Amino acid sequence: MRIPLPAFIVDAIVRRAQRTPYFDLTGYMDRWWLKKPRGHDATAAEDGRRDTSWGARVHRTIRSDAGRDLHDHPWWNVSIVLRGGYWEIVPTEQSQPARLDSQPETSLLRGYRRVWRGPGAIVFRRATDRHRLEIPEGKEAWSLFIMGPWQRNWGFHTPRRWIEWREYTKQPNGERHPA
Repeated sequence: MRIPLPAFIVDAIVRRAQRTPYFDLTGYMDRWWLKKPRGHDATAAEDGRRDTSWGARVHRTIRSDAGRDLHDHPWWNVSIVLRGGYWEIVPTEQSQPARLDSQPETSLLRGYRRVWRGPGAIVFRRATDRHRLEIPEGKEAWSLFIMGPWQRNWGFHTPRRWIEWREYTKQPNGERHPA
């Protein structure tokens, strides 16, 4: 699904969001709040979210998830691409085995697809839907990211099992977690 987005509306959304920064994921993504969910406080990232309402942020993604296992999210979410764009790697069927996710040479033959998400693209995801983003070299993607109330912890789908994000990201130098 795609909607036309006039530049003046995109600019207004970005300007408004940039008044309320959220912590950046250095070298990967800059983030700003448009609407902070109720129950989201400073300890939320440490001991699990307690968000009880929906929220919205603007994301500026500056590099790909390439080379990492597919991940999911703690809430249902909607992404609306504002500027630039990205390739999204998703299983054709979310129910197919995640053990196929880390086999890029065969994954497209086994029901995975690479979908371009350009300006105006709208993507709806369940919390359990897994995906990975690829940003074209030298480019970036700006998106409006809307999330529902917190449902679960999020993590990465490795060939052997799902791994909660805190455990997965403890690996030095961003190496993939040995499952």
